[in-house]
Amino acid sequence: MVVEIFQNIGYFLHLTVTTELLWIVFPLAVATIVMLVYFERYKEERPGWNTYVANSLVLLFVSVILFKYIYSINGAGLNNFVTFLSKFIVSLFILLGGVIILSLNFEHYLPEKIAMYLSSPLTLNMVAYIAILYVYSELDSSGFVILLSLLILFVLLVSVWHILRIPLKKLFVHLKRMKEKEKLDKILGEKVEIRKKKKELKKEERKIKKEKKEVKKVEKKTEEENLKELDKQKKEAVKLKKVVLRPEYPREGRVPKTYPKGHKRNKRAGKK
Repeated sequence: MVVEIFQNIGYFLHLTVTTELLWIVFPLAVATIVMLVYFERYKEERPGWNTYVANSLVLLFVSVILFKYIYSINGAGLNNFVTFLSKFIVSLFILLGGVIILSLNFEHYLPEKIAMYLSSPLTLNMVAYIAILYVYSELDSSGFVILLSLLILFVLLVSVWHILRIPLKKLFVHLKRMKEKEKLDKILGEKVEIRKKKKELKKEERKIKKEKKEVKKVEKKTEEENLKELDKQKKEAVKLKKVVLRPEYPREGRVPKTYPKGHKRNKRAGKK
């Protein structure tokens, strides 16, 4: 039984890379890895209800693909849903599960913590992947060993992801520390530049103060010279005024009045 389980797991892994299945499994794998790595990288971000609703749509799309495949087997059409009853039941289970999870997420019925795990990309996409392997396999789908093999494969893949999370987590922590160190170095570099600029500003301030003092000295000196010049001019003006206003004759004598030639002097008797 153990040997048969390992053989079945090997068969399913080989079936995954076949051309027909790779077109379906590859987008699921890429979407799962990208979403898991993203939320592992940005742990502070939490998916919302819109993300849970979008994730639950995966089961609906996969169930339609499974129904189409069962319908097209050997060209028998609807008869295949009876012939391959177990495959039809699994596909129907995926469809109903998708509808139920979609309704619960759409109505926000469950607590968000439960909805987050129930609608996570790892959970839904892995369930879809196992259902795809079961429906597309050519093994005896009614056997218990097949179901057990798929269950073990599911557990193995989930375990592999959780093991890969350890180095991935360390990598992201290391990258985060590197970014923090870069920011710190940048801040320190900016502080050094600020200090240099402060020193340059202080030198400029000292230079400006020195120039201001020189300007004040020159202004004071110029003002003093101008005041001296004004005093000198004032003194000269006073001297000139005294010279201009000084009388030509001595005060004891009286300056005789002179009249123009031909002028007749009027008498004090009132003659004009």
